[in-house]
Amino acid sequence: MASGKEIEKAKSALDLATESYDFLEKIWKKLNVGDPIATTVTYVYPKCCMETTRIYRIPVHRRKIPRTKINLPAGKNFQILNILDLDTGIDYADISVRRDEDKVTLDPKKLPSSSERFMIKTVNQIDRSLLDALVDVRVSEVASREEKDKDRHWIVAAIKDEGLLRNFYKHVTLEDVDIGVGINVHRYYSTVLRTEDNPLIRLMRANQKIFQGIDRGRKGLESWGKLSRRTILKGMKKQKEDVFTAMSRLCLPGFFRNYISLDNPSFVYMDSRRSESLMTLGRIMLPIPSGINVTVGTTLKLEEPAQKGHLIFDRGGFCLDIEKVLKKYFKI
Repeated sequence: MASGKEIEKAKSALDLATESYDFLEKIWKKLNVGDPIATTVTYVYPKCCMETTRIYRIPVHRRKIPRTKINLPAGKNFQILNILDLDTGIDYADISVRRDEDKVTLDPKKLPSSSERFMIKTVNQIDRSLLDALVDVRVSEVASREEKDKDRHWIVAAIKDEGLLRNFYKHVTLEDVDIGVGINVHRYYSTVLRTEDNPLIRLMRANQKIFQGIDRGRKGLESWGKLSRRTILKGMKKQKEDVFTAMSRLCLPGFFRNYISLDNPSFVYMDSRRSESLMTLGRIMLPIPSGINVTVGTTLKLEEPAQKGHLIFDRGGFCLDIEKVLKKYFKI
């Protein structure tokens, strides 16, 4: 038996879906073009919007479209994207639809009276809570390391209640359902940088001694730090950019995707973002992100309501590239 909280959540999902459905139904009734022969709904997750496509067959002798302009509400950022004449392939939205701040106006006189089949596509904003109510997304908390030099995170995305959507539509697509997977890059930077006598760490410790000497008024400590720093810098190779800039470059979205693969073609890499927190080694803070959040997307349909697979992080390749950066700057 369902708990009180589960019943409350189900009602909330139903209420949100009903509200979204009723909003569009009022608009379709104002258009007054008859009954559609096909309706397709697409929820686009990143944009929090709903695209609805309806195909009508309207014989001239049964045409219900009024000859006066139709004013439609502009709430929820409602727009008519296309009014496509399927017989000629001409889109009449640009000449027949006008959008103002508080209304969308359709002028039926601009539509050809000889055409019988139209495809009308609209879009409107929806509440993110509706999308959250429709889909269940899960990610493994701990990565599997069964494969050498690889971290495998299992990911699942599924429609929570197919019956809920079928109450309103026959064809529903949930597009670009986003799933976030956290990668702890701190661990892998640390693995490489903690190697014995690493010159970058020695350089940072020398800088630390300089600042401590200045702060505490200890000339000897400051001098020791400066001497150590000069010795290390003599062994550095001259480069155009700072070593930390080069090292953190590995975490840029376009570069980091090289370390990511997916074993289900229904999942696609969308983006990656660095965490705001920086990594630390002991008391030393480095200008390098401690984590990366990778976003992947997938598409769900009533006919295929679930997708599952793995996001695979190439930690071996990542560590190797960290070592390459170090070798580019230091003689190691």
